[in-house]
Amino acid sequence: PQTFELSFGKVYVFYPKAEPEECTAALLLDINPIDLARGKVGTGVGGLFDYINDRPYAASSFLSTALARVYGSAMSGSCREKPELAEKALPLEVHLTNLPCRSETDKLKEIFEPLGYEVCYVEHGLEETGAVNIVSGMILDYRAFDTLGESHVLFTALICVMILLRVDHKNMRSEYEDYYTVLSDRYYSLERDTIIRTMGKILLPCIFVYGIYILLNGQNSPGGGFSGGAVMGTGLIITAAAFGFDRVDSFLPLRVSMWMTFLSLMFYSFAKGYVFFMGANGLENHIPKGVPGAILSGGLILPLDIAVGLVVAGTMFGFYSLIRRGNIGGA
Repeated sequence: PQTFELSFGKVYVFYPKAEPEECTAALLLDINPIDLARGKVGTGVGGLFDYINDRPYAASSFLSTALARVYGSAMSGSCREKPELAEKALPLEVHLTNLPCRSETDKLKEIFEPLGYEVCYVEHGLEETGAVNIVSGMILDYRAFDTLGESHVLFTALICVMILLRVDHKNMRSEYEDYYTVLSDRYYSLERDTIIRTMGKILLPCIFVYGIYILLNGQNSPGGGFSGGAVMGTGLIITAAAFGFDRVDSFLPLRVSMWMTFLSLMFYSFAKGYVFFMGANGLENHIPKGVPGAILSGGLILPLDIAVGLVVAGTMFGFYSLIRRGNIGGA
């Protein structure tokens, strides 16, 4: 390997692959704490701190200095031995999956199009997905398979928490705790609190309406499945706290909750699972995109938002129910 001496250590450059058509270079920075400590004014820490620390193992300004020292000519586009090679254009391709932008689309084009980049998601997002909200188009169309994995993670987490926290006659918390007392909602009752019941009556209609609004308008405005499901899950938790678990169990027992989550995940899997095999934008599904800005727009984005929202809401309430009483749906 090539070796370069620096004031704080040595830099080694390895070439795992060196051919006329392709060359790969790997840089290894070996920081010597003793070199760092020599001739340095004490910091007041004392002891072995100057000699034993994390600097040899952390990417810091030392690495930036090493890169500038070793690859300075490459980054500046110059070569003393073979200047004609530095002037030759290389067929390089750089792909940026996403990029934050706090200004207008024209600013992105002004910066990147002269460099040969194509601002494809912003430019063609509305046409290809039918969603005014480009973020929903990204997570439920271009990167739908990633979102599918995140939804499965939530469901798996709920199953794991249920295994760990579910209370039945086989795993009582103590020998003095009666199983039927644990199942009784009165054991964890908060609905007798007048303040909680009154606030629940006032807030719950607003919370559920707002959650449904966010869920159904995710393709047109900030929101969607995750945020709408979080709001509705919060509504279920407040319902249980204000009016008791029996009220929630009457319309969301364990069987309904599990089937709701399972069917939502299965629908998502069948609707967008093929993207994993097809890549890019997947297959043309011929589902009408609708009129941009309308509720029934965005193709599959609306039903996918609903599926994700049901999974999120069920998972949130499931966590709360397991922590509070050790079961979901009274079972």
